[in-house]
Amino acid sequence: PEGLPAAATINFALGIRRMQKDHVLIRRLQAVETLGSIQTICLDKTGTITRNRMTVTHIVTAEKRIDVHEAQFTNDQRPLKPLSIPELKELLICGCLCSETKINGTATPGEVELHGSSTENALVHTALSAGVDIRECRHAHPLVSIQHRSEQRPYMVSCHETPAGLRRYYVKGSPPEVLAMCRWQLQQGECRELARDQRNAIERLNDAMSGDALRVMGMAYAEVAPEDRPNLEEKLVWLGLVGMTDPIRHGVKPLIDVLHRAGIETVMITGDQSTTAFAIAHQIGIAGPNRLEILDSSELTSMDPELLAAIAKRVHVYSRVSPAHKLRIVQAIQASGKTVAMTGDGINDGPALKAADLGIAMGRTGTDVAREVADVVLEKDNLETLVVAIKDGRTTYENIHKSVQFFLATNLSEILVMASAMTLGIGFPLIVMQLLWIYIISDIFPVMALSVEDPEPDILERPPSESRGS
Repeated sequence: PEGLPAAATINFALGIRRMQKDHVLIRRLQAVETLGSIQTICLDKTGTITRNRMTVTHIVTAEKRIDVHEAQFTNDQRPLKPLSIPELKELLICGCLCSETKINGTATPGEVELHGSSTENALVHTALSAGVDIRECRHAHPLVSIQHRSEQRPYMVSCHETPAGLRRYYVKGSPPEVLAMCRWQLQQGECRELARDQRNAIERLNDAMSGDALRVMGMAYAEVAPEDRPNLEEKLVWLGLVGMTDPIRHGVKPLIDVLHRAGIETVMITGDQSTTAFAIAHQIGIAGPNRLEILDSSELTSMDPELLAAIAKRVHVYSRVSPAHKLRIVQAIQASGKTVAMTGDGINDGPALKAADLGIAMGRTGTDVAREVADVVLEKDNLETLVVAIKDGRTTYENIHKSVQFFLATNLSEILVMASAMTLGIGFPLIVMQLLWIYIISDIFPVMALSVEDPEPDILERPPSESRGS
């Protein structure tokens, strides 16, 4: 049918206009059709499922379990002066110095403006609330070098000069890895050797805190002479655990339920520990009625691609994931035969957004890189508009399908009439102008009507189409 390309383009254009009214920006025309055929959505936890607004709520040192709420530090509901506790003061300084957060404005918590990652901003804000003069602290301990967190090193290390001319190393990161490097512990202002039972107690506390859906960081430091080559395993002193909460976005659980009813599988990808990931995934019902399955990056790294593709069919959560892992996860799900959408907002989400059949970026909190490579941008960072976009995508696909069926039916009837007349030898029953008139009246206007048809009431109760998007 000659009018099919035009009908498809009209359907795509109308679908894009409908989505734009719902604050969904479509950057590629074919993405409208892909929205209707999504079978699996990979949801990046931080900034997508959660608000990406980290807040420190718990701190555990050698002897105290401290609750933090609105700049108040308490132990068993008794108020504390945080800077009077040596290990807590050192832990707060570690969070300030082992950080790349930039501070603008005054040094008052309510007036300061922080520029950095949500995790480091939360640590710096807590130190400000405790009364730490961060500018003075950074001036007295100038940065010498920094080692960022990486796939092989799940912690960050910064080196600073001290007023006494020594070198001080601060470490923050995954509690099991940081604890494994520590031989000592700061207790009552003194460095004491870590006993086995103390290590076990810290590990249990880490599991308990992460099981409460907290992101947990381990903190440590070491001080050496400049001429000494530091061996962190011999010098590192354990400071404590910091638990942070990142509130889940409003409406995420109902959204997950709607996606499941629409036949779309949901997968959560996070850099958190398995216990934290499990708690959050359980809260939002990421696995639906199925048993929740988690795969840690330690297993993912050494896994054969074919085995990963087979396992990806039943995994709901990937924990302690790096940017390279995200790309492998998307490719593994694609290898299992599924049409995959990936959500993200950071620079490190770029490769996975590009590789997915449909990349979905956040419009407000998303980085320029994420928006540039994505096919769809949610302008208001509202995941509920994702359901609207999927509904519009399926409607567009259905309207194109109806147009194709209509074209085939009307053109087939014309072919049968002409072929039958020629076979019977009675000549041409319709001249060219009559055929053209029939085409204009019976094809163009009905197809335009089909293009603007409202979605079917059960459009989100049906399984996605099997066609792989572009």
